[in-house]
Amino acid sequence: MCSTDVGRAIELLRAGAEALQELDLGALEASELLAAVRETEVVRRQFDHGTDRLAGEVHRSGAHRVDGHANAKCALVHLGRLPGPEAAQRISRARALRLLPCVADAYRRGAVPTASVLAIARVAANTRVRPFLEGADALFADQAVTQTHGRLVSFMAEWERMADADGAAQRSEVTHARRRVNFVQDPIEQSFALNGCLAALQGASFAEIFDRFVDAEYRVDLAAARERLGRDEVAPDELDRTPAQRRADALVAMAHRAATAPPEGRRPE
Repeated sequence: MCSTDVGRAIELLRAGAEALQELDLGALEASELLAAVRETEVVRRQFDHGTDRLAGEVHRSGAHRVDGHANAKCALVHLGRLPGPEAAQRISRARALRLLPCVADAYRRGAVPTASVLAIARVAANTRVRPFLEGADALFADQAVTQTHGRLVSFMAEWERMADADGAAQRSEVTHARRRVNFVQDPIEQSFALNGCLAALQGASFAEIFDRFVDAEYRVDLAAARERLGRDEVAPDELDRTPAQRRADALVAMAHRAATAPPEGRRPE
């Protein structure tokens, strides 16, 4: 590709962007507006695929040295005035796409969100799973095209855990060693701040129990709102407490339940 081709491609991109910016969005029907959101998102993914390719080629070719940059990330930060993490993410995605042609093709078509490609790239960067990537490429692409971002992240985490059993065990040991909780009182307001980090197994156990208490608090608010308003349908902002307030009250309820539990009580499985 010559410089003329690059210039022509950039001019077409600029013209398309300007056309989108000048649209009279207020004149669109709701269905047209939603369709535009969906289609422009596809185009944006395709554009991200292009910028990732550029970042990857700067990294691969060493073009960053021409301007005296230490590496491709520094060049992207300088040329695009990008945050460091975003520059690093573009290079990471480009590396993964060279290893995963099926994912790369789906991304090129705009069928995979950029954030999903990054989730895949983070797993692909694990050198211990590198031997298994070729066989998983089509599976990754299918998951990225059909699943929500949250489901894809969960799938990739589970796949990595299975492909890298040694690494998963090491991470489990590290997170268990780093478990901590801080409970500090503000000397002026007299309120308490709680923060901490639980290991994987502890966190999963805590989350399951905590969710039950949060749900119980929600049902209390819902019943009270239905009685107060005289109808079954209740909007979230019509409840007495915010979700954050219910979570705080649920945590206190957990503590009260634990303090009053009989000593011979059986721990749940």
